[in-house]
Amino acid sequence: MAEKKMVNVRLNPGLWGRAKAAAGHRGITLERWMSEAIEAHLDHVGDDASGLGSTGPTVADLAWRVAALEQAIDYLASSVGAGLPGTRATSGD
Repeated sequence: MAEKKMVNVRLNPGLWGRAKAAAGHRGITLERWMSEAIEAHLDHVGDDASGLGSTGPTVADLAWRVAALEQAIDYLASSVGAGLPGTRATSGD
């Protein structure tokens, strides 16, 4: 079994709501949805995102990772039509 690591990240509440809605829409856990978003984003940006210093991440590295996570969430949410700003939300009922 793969080792998991807990990550505490603060996101914009609106962005978090869209992520939860998109995960529910796909019928998967929010954890799995976030993992897919991060993997898709890292695949998209390539190896340029992997350079951490030998002493661990700096504040700038962590800020970049939070920004990348937000971009990944927006990217995946737009892929599944989760009602991003500028698009019409539709009712499923």
